[in-house]
Amino acid sequence: MDRRKLLQIPKGTESFQLEEAYLHRKIENSLLELFNLWGYLPIETPVFDFYDIYSRMMNTGTREKVYRLIDRNGDLLMLRSDITLFMAKQIGLILSDDILPLRVCYADTILRYQSNEDISHNEFFQVGAELIGKNGIEADLEIILLLVSSLKLLGISESQIHIGSRNLFGFCFSGFAGEENDSVRKEALQAIRVRDWVELKYLLEKYKPELFCRNLIDLFSFIGTGSELQDLLDGMNSNLKKETKEEIEYLIKIYAYLEKLDTAEQVKIDLSEIGGQDYYTGLSFQVYLKGVDTSIASGGRYNNLFSSFGYSAPAAGFSIMLRKVEQIAETVKRFKPAGSITFLKDEDFLVRCRKADTMRASGRIVCL
Repeated sequence: MDRRKLLQIPKGTESFQLEEAYLHRKIENSLLELFNLWGYLPIETPVFDFYDIYSRMMNTGTREKVYRLIDRNGDLLMLRSDITLFMAKQIGLILSDDILPLRVCYADTILRYQSNEDISHNEFFQVGAELIGKNGIEADLEIILLLVSSLKLLGISESQIHIGSRNLFGFCFSGFAGEENDSVRKEALQAIRVRDWVELKYLLEKYKPELFCRNLIDLFSFIGTGSELQDLLDGMNSNLKKETKEEIEYLIKIYAYLEKLDTAEQVKIDLSEIGGQDYYTGLSFQVYLKGVDTSIASGGRYNNLFSSFGYSAPAAGFSIMLRKVEQIAETVKRFKPAGSITFLKDEDFLVRCRKADTMRASGRIVCL
């Protein structure tokens, strides 16, 4: 057999060993310890579940990335491609008023199909936290602040958190409601996500010329501080719906809190951040880092997801794509094995054992 075939692994899986695996576990455990200090307790979700339960909650692009398989009873299953979805079902089955708010965290693999251009080994391990049963600005701020603390723990000081709102898109594009406009609405959603303002202008002028095209492009292309967004809002106030104005003011208020907490330098309001998943309902955000072509973390508010599993509860959370940050120089430096390995050379095995116990008690790495 060709040895090269033995070295290949299925797409969407990965393997790492020795020092790399040590670094991975060390970072994972450190983040989980941080989450625990904030009151978040760990959960574990199944590796696979019934596909039909989740298919209606995923957009077409997400469904195309899911690995599906048939079990021995003929049921269609899907491998875990999004921990938040699987978590919502598992937690939704046990939710009750007396345990809310509930704070949970996780660290686990996900499996999903990526295009040949993607570096798949950077995609498939999520560490995250979810705050369930609490709505409002304090809950949203808690999630953002925990994310900031996580990035600080990892030593990623140059990252930028871009916050926006999925609600903002819904309010501004309510004129595209109805089945006949659904595809146009999806095109507008995608145009905003990739910041294609030429395409967005074309869609608005062709299908809804009565909408304030210039105002919407100015809004969704905005990236800046709370005061800069306030200036933009003041200039177009009379042309905005009440709910649109209130959603923008909500983001400005979040930024003002972050300024008072001395964390605003790491945050930008970016109204093109409207959530990568269709289940987002409010605040949404992604974390970007120079030199990494896609976001290293994402999250937001999803107040309707748990109702799909029988219990209605607001929720917000985030996940970090751990493999994307594990090779960053500062992170490696912070979590690499401490000190060198000492190899004992005494001829007597019992002597070596006793020496090793003493040295390990002081934190040294010792091999017999």
